[in-house]
Amino acid sequence: MNKKILVFKQPFPCGNYKLNEEVAKRLKSEGHDVYLIQQLHGQESDEEYEQQLKELEPDIVYFEMLDANTFNLMERLFKNATKILCFTSGGILNKPEDILDKYGTWYDAIMTNSIKFKDMFKAKRIPTQYFEFYHSVIYEDEDAHDANYMHDCVFLGMGFNRLTSPDYTLERNLFFNCKRSEVDFNIYGRGWGDKMDTYKGLLPPDDIGKLYYNSTTAVGIIAKGQRELGMINNRYTEIGMSLTSIISPKYGDFDWHGLDQHINFVASKSEFIETVQDEKHKWDYNYDIYMDDTHELQKFFITHDKIFFEKLNILIDEI
Repeated sequence: MNKKILVFKQPFPCGNYKLNEEVAKRLKSEGHDVYLIQQLHGQESDEEYEQQLKELEPDIVYFEMLDANTFNLMERLFKNATKILCFTSGGILNKPEDILDKYGTWYDAIMTNSIKFKDMFKAKRIPTQYFEFYHSVIYEDEDAHDANYMHDCVFLGMGFNRLTSPDYTLERNLFFNCKRSEVDFNIYGRGWGDKMDTYKGLLPPDDIGKLYYNSTTAVGIIAKGQRELGMINNRYTEIGMSLTSIISPKYGDFDWHGLDQHINFVASKSEFIETVQDEKHKWDYNYDIYMDDTHELQKFFITHDKIFFEKLNILIDEI
């Protein structure tokens, strides 16, 4: 049965702006009546914004962690809607475990990529679906050729605390402290500072696939808080779906759910530089082998993309 579904998204260039656009697009293609609206993102709501939401009267509201103002607004306006939270970070909470106290107010059902929290939600009889990998925002047949992004290696993401926090010492030593004279490594995103010679600026909102597709390799990292909860972020899916080779830290005994068979793990800056050079050499002189490897990686994520939406539709169909 088709439902009226409201999907909240963050503004560009925040984390889930593209992810939730894609969720809305897929649900609409399945026949649902879908509305995609930008969350308040810390701003105060006005009468027009609230009236727009009131008139929707959705059956379902889908979102990732919101700002406090949007959560408060949602509690007031959507008492009769089923609220599905995709819980992949602690967001505004003091500690992630506090999310358990918000059942029935902030959310009524859960999608999560944390094994730890899957068990905690289910122990409290909260409707829950667990997924190992995010869905894709990159399409298999996307025409992404763009000479502006022909790099040996790239990283897409925010800087800010990654430049100074002790939690990112490993990633700085492996990747972010590299110089262009050492390796063709290029960083896109906000918060890096113009003085870094590897910094290339803010990536346009529709160029994620183009960036990865045209680069030989791309760096994936997982924040300490995500690793502790067993979460693998969407960056790995986007790289893999773009037929690009992944380079990543191994992170000890972290469970990669089979993705580790497709990742180039590095433990030092010299090993990172050598891996970039090796993959570039493979691209230049053994292109068929390179493409065989990356097509296997893409197939891995195509399977998990389907699983993500199967799990989401289980929750939707239960409502």
